[in-house]
Amino acid sequence: MNEAEQINSGISSLSKTQLEALNQWLVRYTANDAPTLQIENSEVKQVAKQGVKTRILGEFSGWTGKTIFVLENGQTWQQRRRGRWKTSLVNPEVILSQNFTGAYELSVVGGKTTGVKRISR
Repeated sequence: MNEAEQINSGISSLSKTQLEALNQWLVRYTANDAPTLQIENSEVKQVAKQGVKTRILGEFSGWTGKTIFVLENGQTWQQRRRGRWKTSLVNPEVILSQNFTGAYELSVVGGKTTGVKRISR
């Protein structure tokens, strides 16, 4: 969750104990129920097709073949395809999505797309 989502959902006002309980529930949910929803729930399928919008943190100069992308949502991804692209942007908006083979791609809004793999969180 980004900061605005935390504020809008009220999660930012939870106590440490409440937040720990929620985190434990999310882990169980992710392990047990989420995979089934991804297969069976049409609304979840639609959201997955649209991808996740976030931002690359800080100055971004493009990619060089094994570039690591640190994102605003806390995730870290690494370029999995060869290729280079030069640009000069600050905190650019990106969309992470799965292609038809199930592999992930990172698209810089208004720019280019490259294949990526998730390396943390």
